[in-house]
Amino acid sequence: MEKVDLNEAHISGNLGCDNGKFFNPNGCALSIEQADIRSVFLRTGFQLSGQVRLIGTTIRGSLDCHEGQFICIEENPAKYAILAQNADIKGSIFLNQDFLVKGGISLNGATVGGNLACREGTFVNPNGSAICAQQIFVKGSVLLHNGFLAIGKIDFNHAIIGNSLEIQAVKNPNIMTLSFLFAKVRTLADRVDSWPIQDRLFLDGFVYEKIHTESPLDSQSRLQWLELQPSNVFSPQPYEQLAKVLKESGHEQSATEVLIRKQDNLRIYGRLSCWGWVWNCILGHTVAHGYRPHQVLVFALGFVFVGTIMFSLGSPNWSASDLMSPSQVRPFTSPQPYESTISEQKEVSNNYPAFNPLIYSIDTFVPIIDFHQQKYWLPNANKEIELQRNSFKIKISGSSLRWYLWFHITFGWIFTSLWVAGFTGLVRRI
Repeated sequence: MEKVDLNEAHISGNLGCDNGKFFNPNGCALSIEQADIRSVFLRTGFQLSGQVRLIGTTIRGSLDCHEGQFICIEENPAKYAILAQNADIKGSIFLNQDFLVKGGISLNGATVGGNLACREGTFVNPNGSAICAQQIFVKGSVLLHNGFLAIGKIDFNHAIIGNSLEIQAVKNPNIMTLSFLFAKVRTLADRVDSWPIQDRLFLDGFVYEKIHTESPLDSQSRLQWLELQPSNVFSPQPYEQLAKVLKESGHEQSATEVLIRKQDNLRIYGRLSCWGWVWNCILGHTVAHGYRPHQVLVFALGFVFVGTIMFSLGSPNWSASDLMSPSQVRPFTSPQPYESTISEQKEVSNNYPAFNPLIYSIDTFVPIIDFHQQKYWLPNANKEIELQRNSFKIKISGSSLRWYLWFHITFGWIFTSLWVAGFTGLVRRI
């Protein structure tokens, strides 16, 4: 059969082509462009070889193609078996129950008043889009589930879906590509076993209000989902959108995990400058980019512990050395460090504050407190001691201990500042 032309037709009833066979392999077999029809039935034994064109057509009911077969023989990724661009379908589109299309379907710019149902449908266009639905407006739901199979790309870029997007129980999801660039959905309902493989998920600009309660809501699963996106181009928006939805649904801890991973992946994939990479690394390993300021306390405790050991080596109480010397010598208003004696060896006065390595380490590390240790004791750069254990010997000079003190103080200021910035939320706003 050659092309059947119903362009601009006005049919007050239904157009029923059940069990119909239309063949025009190298062109359009059925053309219903700019028509006005109640409902269109291309189902139950319907076979078409070529194209069916519904461009700009108004269907006041539904477009029902369940169990229909549509085959476009010409091997051209841009050549679709079904063209329904800018169609206005008041009801639903049924592409389910053993529905088969080879060559793909184009629904770009179409309006669907009900659902787009693809349950048990098979869509084949290996080198192009199996479903191309850019800028489609679906008032109901898009149902890609229960045996849905796509060989090629599922393209819903800039689409608006008023209810839910369901991607569940998909056959062989590893051979399909999902693209929802700048699409808007009310509810996302998906399952892990229906996700595509790495580099075949596009989510930049994708907005959804909530995730279905039966879909994964834990941060680990959702981060795996986000990281199915191509790694050569990094966008923070999918992470921020996911965190927003998780927080609004009461999963605040999961939302925090997502925002931390966003910053970590920015360092890995975001092509930061050298300084930006270093700063991101510092924030990530100290205060988790401001989301866990208490994490810096681990580093602070480590520094205090190391400082305690270092300063105890020069303690006159612990090592019988005087690498740590009194720093207050006069005026007489300060406690006098030494007792008056005619001996060259001076002893610290009992009235002088005693040296404590632990308290000294804390006092010099944390700039916002004063335990009155740093004020009275300093490493003596003019002295040196030798520690020996069996055959092992090590020399420690007051000058090296003073260098460590400066290092200790510097990092104390750094970690304290990071903690304050993280606690107040300043880091998260940068």
